[in-house]
Amino acid sequence: MKKFTLLFLTISLNVFAQSSPVDTLRIMTYNILDFPDAIGTQRVPSFRTVIDEVQPDILVVQEMHTSSGVNEFLDDVLNFTTPNLYSNAPFIDASFDTENALFYKSSSVNFISQDTILTNIRAISEYTLESNTFVPQEFKIYSVHLKSSEGSANEQQRLVEATILRNRTNQLPIGTEFMVVGDFNLYSDQEPAFQKLIGSEANNNGRFRDPINQSGNWHNNSSYSQIHTQSTRTSSVGSGGALGGLDDRFDFILPSYGMNDNFGIDFLPSTHIAFGNDGNHYNQSINSGSNSAVSSVVANALNFASDHLPVVMDFAVYSLADSTNPQINSASALNSNTVRVQFDENISQQTAESVLNYSVNNGLGNPTTAVQFSGNQVDLTFAQNIVSGITYILTVNNIQDTDGNLIDPNSTTTFFLSLTPLAGDLVISEFFKNPSAVSDSDGEFVEIYNPTANTYDLNGLTLRDNGTESHTINSPNPLLIQPNDFFVFGINGDSNTNGGFQVDYVYETFFLSNSTNGDEIVLTDGATIIDEVIFSNALGFPNPTGSSLELSSLNSDNSIGSNWQVSTIPLGNGDFASPGFFFETTPPTIDTVQVLTANLISVEFSEAVNLATSQNPSNYSIDNSIGNPVTANFASGSTHVIELTLPQNLTSATFTLTVNNVQDLSGNVILPNSTAIFSYTAPDPIEIIITEFMRNPSAVSDLAGEFVELYNPTNSPINIDGFILKDNDIETHTIDNGGSLLIPPNDFLVLGINGDTNTNGGINVDYVYQNFFLSNSSNGDEVVIEANGIVLDEVIFSDALGFPNPSGKSLEISSLTADNSIASNWIESTNQLPSGDFATPGFFTTAVPTPPTIDTILALNTNLISVEFSESVDSTTALDQNNYFINNSIGNPSSVSFAIGSSEIVELTLSQPLTNGNFTLTVNNVEDLDGNVILPNSTANFSYTTSVVVNLVITEIMKNPTAVSDSDGEFVEIFNPTTNPINIDGFVLRDNGSESHTIDNGGSLIIQPNSFLVLGINGDSNVNGGIIVDYVYSTFFLSNSANGDEVILEDNGIVIDEVIFSSSLGFPNPTGKSIEVTSLTVDNSLGSNWTEATNQLPNGDFATPGFFGSSAQIDAPSVSIQISGTDLILSWSAVTNATNYDVYELDLLSQVESLLGNSTSLNFTINNFSLNSQKYYFVKSKN
Repeated sequence: MKKFTLLFLTISLNVFAQSSPVDTLRIMTYNILDFPDAIGTQRVPSFRTVIDEVQPDILVVQEMHTSSGVNEFLDDVLNFTTPNLYSNAPFIDASFDTENALFYKSSSVNFISQDTILTNIRAISEYTLESNTFVPQEFKIYSVHLKSSEGSANEQQRLVEATILRNRTNQLPIGTEFMVVGDFNLYSDQEPAFQKLIGSEANNNGRFRDPINQSGNWHNNSSYSQIHTQSTRTSSVGSGGALGGLDDRFDFILPSYGMNDNFGIDFLPSTHIAFGNDGNHYNQSINSGSNSAVSSVVANALNFASDHLPVVMDFAVYSLADSTNPQINSASALNSNTVRVQFDENISQQTAESVLNYSVNNGLGNPTTAVQFSGNQVDLTFAQNIVSGITYILTVNNIQDTDGNLIDPNSTTTFFLSLTPLAGDLVISEFFKNPSAVSDSDGEFVEIYNPTANTYDLNGLTLRDNGTESHTINSPNPLLIQPNDFFVFGINGDSNTNGGFQVDYVYETFFLSNSTNGDEIVLTDGATIIDEVIFSNALGFPNPTGSSLELSSLNSDNSIGSNWQVSTIPLGNGDFASPGFFFETTPPTIDTVQVLTANLISVEFSEAVNLATSQNPSNYSIDNSIGNPVTANFASGSTHVIELTLPQNLTSATFTLTVNNVQDLSGNVILPNSTAIFSYTAPDPIEIIITEFMRNPSAVSDLAGEFVELYNPTNSPINIDGFILKDNDIETHTIDNGGSLLIPPNDFLVLGINGDTNTNGGINVDYVYQNFFLSNSSNGDEVVIEANGIVLDEVIFSDALGFPNPSGKSLEISSLTADNSIASNWIESTNQLPSGDFATPGFFTTAVPTPPTIDTILALNTNLISVEFSESVDSTTALDQNNYFINNSIGNPSSVSFAIGSSEIVELTLSQPLTNGNFTLTVNNVEDLDGNVILPNSTANFSYTTSVVVNLVITEIMKNPTAVSDSDGEFVEIFNPTTNPINIDGFVLRDNGSESHTIDNGGSLIIQPNSFLVLGINGDSNVNGGIIVDYVYSTFFLSNSANGDEVILEDNGIVIDEVIFSSSLGFPNPTGKSIEVTSLTVDNSLGSNWTEATNQLPNGDFATPGFFGSSAQIDAPSVSIQISGTDLILSWSAVTNATNYDVYELDLLSQVESLLGNSTSLNFTINNFSLNSQKYYFVKSKN
C-alpha cells in the first residue's frame, strides 16, 4: 500500500503557504504590550524574530504609545532585515490611552487614508487601503482595543464600543469590503459586544463574521486551547502584562460578510491561526517544553515579546490581469532634435529604450538615443533637425507594457515643431501703459494670449508701434506659448522693481504712451501682422493711472475700446494688473505631486500661484516625520509648479502633503488643509564592476588604444551619465553624454580614449573620455568609477601587488563573480584583435569559450512558452524573434522578452496557439555574454496538452439535517485525488430527473490536488449548521426517502462521478448525519463503502464537510520543511509498516510531476533550491 500527504510550499510565505485565485495578502494583528515602554527596546529582537517568521503584508498593532515608537518598530523590527520593505500609516495620538498603528508592504498594498473613531476609552482606527494589483481592490481595516476584564460593567463598556463600530460599518456603502482586528478582551461568544458585531440586524451592511465559527465559552476552557491568544507566560519577564498561560481568546480577525464572495478581497478560513499556538499549551507558557507549531527560537520570542499571540489570516485578492496593448497618446517636439513620446500606460524600459523601435518619416529615420523620461514617456533624440511647420509621422513597433502586452504593429502618431503664428493666432489681451507705484520704464508690460490648440515659438517676432519704436524678440532658447495660455512681455524682468509680476521675456526700445492720443501695439513676423491694438481716448479705451487695461472677455474683439476694462487685481505694490492670467474666482488646487529626488519634490497647482504665498515653506507640511520643507521655489520657467527641498531624505513609503494659505494670482486661497498623497520608492543600489582595462597596447599608441570595460551585474539598466572616471591622483573625467549613457542589465560598456576603430586597434568604444590615462610603469595605477562622491568600484594595480603587466594585451577578470581587487583574479587576454593586440572589449573573458545551450522548454499556456538557456544570454540576440522557429506551422514567435528577474530565461509569445502534440524549437544566433554563439540549428523538443484528465470523487452527502432545514443544510463534498488543480466552473450537478444546476462562479472554481470542495445549498454558516461552503448551488435537492436519489457531476455531457443511493442498495439513511465514504480509495458506488458521520457540528448535527471522514482513518506521513542556505530539507513522521518513502515534486508553472528520489530515513534534502518558485512536495510511504 502507498499512502501520502501533500505539502504546498511557497517560499515567500514559508510558514503558512496558501494559494489563491489571483494574489494573497497576509494580515496580522498583534497587541505589542505598551510599546515602546515596558523594556520595549529589549523586546525588539524578539519582535523581529516573530515578524521575520510570519512575513505579513499588513501588520496592525495595539498598545502603541508614541510616534517615536512607530519609527522604532518600523526601523528596528520591520525594516531591519530588509531595508524599506515596510511603510507605516501616520500615527494618530487620539486618546489618553495606548493607540493603534498600521504597517504595510508597499509592494503589496497602497495606503489611501485613515480616520479615527472616538470612544470614551480607546479610539478605534479606520484604515483604507487598496491591493497593489492591476485593478486595485479597496478595503478597510478597523483596529480595536476594547475594555478589559470580566464583569457586567466591563461587558457593557465593550458593548458601547462595539455599537459605535457597528453603527459606523452599517453606514458603509453596499459592496464595501472591511474587517475588524485587534484585542477584543472577550470571554465568550455570548458577550453582548461580540453578538453586536456578528449578529443579524435590520441593517447588515456592517455585519462581521467569525471566520472559524468557534462559538462557546472560550475563557479557561481547554476545548478551545488551539485558538487562545493570552497569556504567553506563566511568570514575569520584566515587561508587565498578563500571566497564567494560554487560556483566553482575546485577539480576533473578523471579516465582513462581503469578504466571502469570490470578488475583491476574500478571507481564507483555513489560514486563520493564533500564531505559535499548537493547542498543547493550555494554561502554560508558549515556550514550555516543545512546541510543534514553531521552533523553540520563535516560541521564546513570542514569550518575551508580548503577553499576546498574534493572529494571522490570509486573504485572496481577485483582480484582473492587464491584457490591453499599450497605445501612443501623443508625440511632441521639445526642440529641433528631441521628441517626447507619451504612451497611455507604463512601458518596459528595455523596449522603450531600443532606438530601432521608432522611425520618423521626412528623412529623420531612427533616433540616435531613446531615454525613458518617466514610466509612460520616452525622449527621442535625432541626428537631423526637425523642421518647423512640417508634420512628421512617428511609427512605433515592439513596445511592451510592464505586463508584456505588445503595441499594435506600425502604430503611428504625428508631431510638429512649434509653428510660426499667423494673423489672428495670438491675441493682445492686457497691457500696462501707466503704472504709478513704479516708473513706466520699470512697470510697462504687454500680455498676449494663445486661443488655439497649437504651440508657437515667439522667437523672431517683432513688438512695435506704428512709429519708430520696435523690438525683435531674440532668445537663445525657444519662447513657447502653449495652447490656451498667456505670455508676458515686460520692460523689466526684475519682480522686485517692476511692480511684483513675472515676466516671460524682457524687451527694449518699445514704450507705451500715456497721452490721451494713445498709441499702438503691433505683433508681427515682419510680413504679417499677427495682432494689433490701436488705443486712445477717442476710440473709447479707458485711460487709468496705476491700473492695466485687460480684455473683459478673451473672446472679445480687442480692437473695440468698450471691450477693455480697468484691472482690479492688486499686484501687491499698490498697482492693479493680472499679467499672465485671466481674472477668476476659483481657488487653486493641487494637481500632482512628483518626487524628483529623495529630498526634492515638485507640487503642481491647477493654475499660476502667488509668489509670496507659494514660496513660503511654512505653508507646506509632509507627514511621516518630514515636516516643513527647507525651501519652496518655483520650478524653472513655471508659475504653477513649486519645488520643495525637504529637511531629510524620503524613505520608501506613502506620504501626505498638506497645503495651506497658497493663493492664485487673483488672490483666491486654496482650501484649508488641502492634501495630496504621493509615494516614493528608494532606488536599488548601483553596482558596477571594472572587468577589463588596456593600459599598454603595442599595435597602436597608448593615447589611441587605452580603454576600460565596465560590467552591470544587476537586472536593471544603469545610467552612468554624470559618473566620474578617475585615479587617486589628479586625473579625472566626468562622463557627459549629452543625455543618458546606459549599461544594460548583465551587459558591458566600453570607455575608451579614442572612438575611431581605424586608429584605436579595432575596438568598439561606447563612450570617449579625456584627461584620464593608464600608467604602464611597474608602480601601477588606479581605475576608479565614482557617482556623487561614492566609489562604486576601484581597481588598484601594480607589479608589487601581483598584477600582470603585459604589453599589447589587456587585463581581464577571470570570472564575473571574482573579487577584482585581488591580482590573482586577473589574467592576460588571449583574444586577438585585428590590429594584433589582444583584448575582449564589450564581452566576457576568453577564459570561458563555451557556447550557450538550451536547458529546458516549458509551455506556459497555449500562446506562451519559456526557454531556459544554460547561462546568461546577450539581450540583443536573445530578444530577436527571428532567432527562434517552431515546427508544425507555428513559425517565428511574434515577440520575445526576458522572464522577470532573469537573464537566462526568455519567454516567446507565439503567433498562433499551440494544439495538442509534440513540437521542436530551433534556435540560432543567440550569444552568451562572452559573444559565444549557440550551435547552429540547436533544437529542443516539448509537448503541449490542452487539458488534463479530470478525476473527481463524490465523498460525502448531507441529505437530511435535523438542526436546520434541508433547504439550508444540504451539501455535497467532492475530492480531487489527482496531482493537478481542477477547475469545475461550468460543470453540472444533477440527478437523473429534472433537477440540475450549472456551476457558475464568475470565474475559476478550483479544487486543489488532494483536496476537498464543498457545494452547499446555503452559504451562510450561521444558518446552514456551521458549514463552510465553497460554492452555493440552486435547483438541486437531495431526497430523504428510502428510495434514495442520485448525485451526478458532469462536464460537457461526460459523467465525471455518480452516486446512486438508496436503502435497497445498502446505503445508510440517517437523520441529522451525513453519509461519507469509509476510504478515499474505495468504490463509492457500493453502499457498503459508505458510513454515517460521527463528527459533531456546533449545531448538533454530524458531518465532516471539507475534510476527511470522521469514521475513516488515513495513515500518512506528516511532512514539515526547513530551509538551510540554498537547501530545502523535508522531514516526516514514520508510517506504520513502511520501509521506505518516495519523494515527489510538482512544479506549478509547468504542471510537471517528478520523482526526486527514495529515502529509507525520515528526511530528504533538495540541494540548490530556487527561492523564486512555487511547488508542491509530497511523500509516499511504501512497504
